[in-house]
Amino acid sequence: MLNTEDFGCWEAAVANILGHHSSELLTRSESFATRIRSGQLGDCALVHIQGRGRLRLKREQCHRSVLWLPRRGMTTERINGREWLAEPGDGLLFRPGDAMEGETSEEIEGISILIPPDWLPETSMPIPPLLAAGAHSQAVLRQARHLAAAIAQQPEGAMDGFNLSGGSDSPAAAGGAR
Repeated sequence: MLNTEDFGCWEAAVANILGHHSSELLTRSESFATRIRSGQLGDCALVHIQGRGRLRLKREQCHRSVLWLPRRGMTTERINGREWLAEPGDGLLFRPGDAMEGETSEEIEGISILIPPDWLPETSMPIPPLLAAGAHSQAVLRQARHLAAAIAQQPEGAMDGFNLSGGSDSPAAAGGAR
């Protein structure tokens, strides 16, 4: 777990967990605060992020796909040049190779699920990045929320062993992404 008001510390933790990125704090530094909690269940890793302070992030998705589930606030993301808005109840799917640039609202909370490569269909069966309306999207989001709940219900301290420093137990060491 990480609790910090240090933007540099947050940047290092995100890089270790989700992969290389460039980020910029768009609000006064004294208004920045974040809490990051991570866990793993089988092949899936989960990162719960809560924060205060508007950010701009830019990166390319690495080896794993990531499903971002905003719970509070919103993010505007440009994925491969197309703009998407993710709000609570939606999900944004980032695939390896996606070029991303986005901004968060002042207050943000959400869950990133790092998805093993073999869990998604081939690119010949495209899934749009924004999962919102439609029966299929709602079914995927429902399953993602169940997975997040299962990871969150691990015994106290079970998720604390998930290494935020990029060691061998972290998704970054295993080719992690956003």
